[in-house]
Amino acid sequence: MTRHMYVMHTDGVDVKERGIPCDKCGKFVLRTSMEFHMAAIHGVEEVSDQIKARTLRIKCPTCGKMFRGERGLERHIQCVHNKVRS
Repeated sequence: MTRHMYVMHTDGVDVKERGIPCDKCGKFVLRTSMEFHMAAIHGVEEVSDQIKARTLRIKCPTCGKMFRGERGLERHIQCVHNKVRS
């Protein structure tokens, strides 16, 4: 969040001046974030293994809710289905 706030909301520079438009949706995205944007938003699979790991979606076997990673799914199962609070 800190990086986002700095990159997108400082120096009075418009987001359009900082990024490039996505070919699929037109949203302005930083060059360094375009590969992640394409995988996370548009489901593009021709991305690095690191990006794949960050955008992997895992389904809860109990209720079907989707999560972006193992930790989120584990936390969900503990809190929602096992009623355990940390």
